[in-house]
Amino acid sequence: MKKTMKKKVLKIMELGLETNRKIKKSFFMNYFGHTNSISIEIYRTGWSENKKADYNENIFLDLENASKKIIETIKVLEELKGERNAL
Repeated sequence: MKKTMKKKVLKIMELGLETNRKIKKSFFMNYFGHTNSISIEIYRTGWSENKKADYNENIFLDLENASKKIIETIKVLEELKGERNAL
């Protein structure tokens, strides 16, 4: 993984942890090493059984559109961190 991409992924993790502290069970992220991809789910009012995510993204970090998707995800998390009804 390129250094700039790694920084962006770590930024998503940081914002997700901060958001999860504010809204319990709101941010979920998985990293898949065999495909170099991440999966992100965000629930603006918190997760509950049978509830669909308000934001759901799978990002393959080697693809050309990865940077655009990561920037979009960072914006969503920054908005959610700032105000509860951002999504």
